[in-house]
Amino acid sequence: MPSTSPRNILVAVDGSVYSERAFAWYADKFRQERDQVVFVHVYESPITPAPTFANCMSIPPREEWERMLEKAERQAEEMLSGYEKKCKEMKASISWPYYIPQHNSAKNEKGTPFFFSIFQLPFKTLFAHGAIGHVICSVGKEEKAECIILGSRGLGTIRRTILGSVSDYVTQHMTIPVLLVPAEERR
Repeated sequence: MPSTSPRNILVAVDGSVYSERAFAWYADKFRQERDQVVFVHVYESPITPAPTFANCMSIPPREEWERMLEKAERQAEEMLSGYEKKCKEMKASISWPYYIPQHNSAKNEKGTPFFFSIFQLPFKTLFAHGAIGHVICSVGKEEKAECIILGSRGLGTIRRTILGSVSDYVTQHMTIPVLLVPAEERR
């Protein structure tokens, strides 16, 4: 018998075409009726230069740093609102039919089954700043995610080694399935 408890799916998004593709793949190929999606967007805090004698007069004051953080938060909220809209438009079908009575029937029949959709895909949006892979793993544990979905940029081995990879970090630090949706094939 299939489970009726919600399935928490964490989808990491960053506003890129790769995370858009990952969510589209989830919605088209992996989504189930009982899913609840947690979107998480992680941004790194604006970095201020280390104080030195040469740049001591050019360090942005605390207010400037706070403005940069507020701007990053506004951008995160705007980006996440796009995913909220998609979830509200996406309908999950009800697993039981509503029967339309047949008034012309002399027999006591249920009528014609009519399946309809009225529920949006349940979702939650979160954003935070910090080390991206670490925050995704922390949110996955806190939200009791059953699967984490990430878009992959498709970096080669050398570039991934030099630049680091969020997907590598998450797959190495989580004990739940991590689904990587690859970048579109180049022709």
